[in-house]
Amino acid sequence: MIISPLDTFFRSWAGELRTISRIIRIAGYIVLMIVLPAAVFVSLPAEVQYEVAERYVFSVNGDTRTNVALAVMLPTDGPYQRVENLAVSWKGSLEKSAIGTLEVLEMEGFLGGSGSAAAIVSYSVFLRQGSVRWTASDEPCYL
Repeated sequence: MIISPLDTFFRSWAGELRTISRIIRIAGYIVLMIVLPAAVFVSLPAEVQYEVAERYVFSVNGDTRTNVALAVMLPTDGPYQRVENLAVSWKGSLEKSAIGTLEVLEMEGFLGGSGSAAAIVSYSVFLRQGSVRWTASDEPCYL
């Protein structure tokens, strides 16, 4: 059998093509393993939800009546979040007011006779994820 120089050249070239093909295939798999999960993560419309519960306990030792006052600042709805399910448990007076982008709860009450009282504030915050666009006006509080 006679082997020409062209046969040797084409055989070595075919081996190199197989190696290059294998490298391209491995690189493609690596790109798919990185890009595909990242694209799915970014493109799916998802929401992250936080449940917040704050508990404030006041104690009094002695027989005198004591005035207790507490103000709690809460977040409000914004371009990237929604606040829902606000619940307040407090036996005294309660006033709500809005100051800028915050909601303020002002609680006041009396304690006496070696007792204790608790104020419990709970709410849910939903954060938008994915391809969110800024739709709000450019207010100084956001800058």
